[in-house]
Amino acid sequence: MQEIIYNGIGEMSGSVPRDLQPNYDAEIAIANNASSLADRMNQLLFYGQMSTTLRDRIIAGINTVNIPSSGQSAIDNARLNRVRIAILLSMISPEYLVQR
Repeated sequence: MQEIIYNGIGEMSGSVPRDLQPNYDAEIAIANNASSLADRMNQLLFYGQMSTTLRDRIIAGINTVNIPSSGQSAIDNARLNRVRIAILLSMISPEYLVQR
């Protein structure tokens, strides 16, 4: 799952990217705010039914990645990593994996 979240789906040949690449632009735009990012995961992946406990854990995971104050490349990379962590923690949670 982590491989797909990070690199997309499909065949990869050398430096040619995979066939399907994820587009996280909407999530990256709110990645500075861990609560907003967790709420976005709740909306997209849990239909608004994420537990408070899971939300708190996802926020804690997102906050493990600090966004630097300078260096646009480093800032962009940190935001992307925050999004990837939010998606991964959401998708590996029992609440997501168990169909209700």
